[in-house]
Amino acid sequence: MRRLAASMPVDAPDDLTKLGKLSETNVIEALKARLMQDTIYTAVNAMIVAVNPCTTIEGMYSDATQRRYLSSAPDLPPHVYLTAARVHRGVVQGRSQSVVISGESGAGKTESFKRVIQFISLACSPAQAPRGPAAGRSIDQLLVETVPVLESFGNAATVHNPNSSRFGKFVMMHFAASGALVGVSVRTYLLEKTRAVLPGPSERSFHIFYELLRGAGKAALAPLPTLTLALSLSLSLSLSLTLIPTLTLTLTLTLRRRSHRCSSSPCPPPATWLGLGLG
Repeated sequence: MRRLAASMPVDAPDDLTKLGKLSETNVIEALKARLMQDTIYTAVNAMIVAVNPCTTIEGMYSDATQRRYLSSAPDLPPHVYLTAARVHRGVVQGRSQSVVISGESGAGKTESFKRVIQFISLACSPAQAPRGPAAGRSIDQLLVETVPVLESFGNAATVHNPNSSRFGKFVMMHFAASGALVGVSVRTYLLEKTRAVLPGPSERSFHIFYELLRGAGKAALAPLPTLTLALSLSLSLSLSLTLIPTLTLTLTLTLRRRSHRCSSSPCPPPATWLGLGLG
C-alpha cells in the first residue's frame, strides 16, 4: 500500500550533502518527504541512509530492480543494491572492500544484510563459482542459505522488532580475479545468551526453540514429561511466530536424539537444557 502524500519537495535530494542548508531539522524533513514517496534510500556521499518503511514496497527488491543495478547504468538512485554493486565492482578491480551496517533495533540492519548478500551472490558467476558439498550447489547459494540458520539461533522477537538480531556478525567473502566467490567465513560475537533462559517482559527467546517445537510433534516430546510441559507452554504463547519450514527436518532429528538421551536418566530442568542449546 502506497502512502498518500504531496509531491516531493524541491529540497529533498537523492544525496543529503546537496541540501541547501544542512541541519538536523532539514535532514529529518528530507528523509520524511522521501519516505512518503516510498523512497527509503538516501545517499550521504558514499554512505546510504535506509529508513524502515514497516511495509512492503512493490518492486523495491524485484528481479527487474536487481538487473537494473547489475547493469551498472549511470545515475542510478541510492539503493542497498547500489552499495552492493559498488562493493563487488571494487573487489573485481582488485581492491578490498568493507561494508558496515549499523542502526537502532528495528531499523532494518538484518534486512539490509540479507539484501547485500543476495545481490553479491547474484553478481557472482554461477558457472565459475566452485561447488559446495551439498548437492553440487555453488558457494554463493550456500551463503544465502546460511542466513535463516543464523537468524534461527541468533534472532528473537523483542517489543520493537519480531526478528531482532541478538548478536553481531562479521562475514568475510573471498573472490577470484574473475569476480567469482571462492570462499566465505562467518564469525559471530556478543550473543545475548541470557535470552535463552531469561527473555525480557513481552519478549521471546531465540527462534530456534519455537522451531524445535513446531517440528518435533507429540511423539518426539513424549519421553520428556518435564520438558514437554515447559516447552508446550512456550508454544501455546508463540503461535504467531513466523517459522522456517526448511529447518524442520534437521531440527526434529536433533530433538529426538536429545530426547533419547534424556529418557535413560532424569531430565535436567528446562532452563538448563535451553542454556546448553546455545553452548
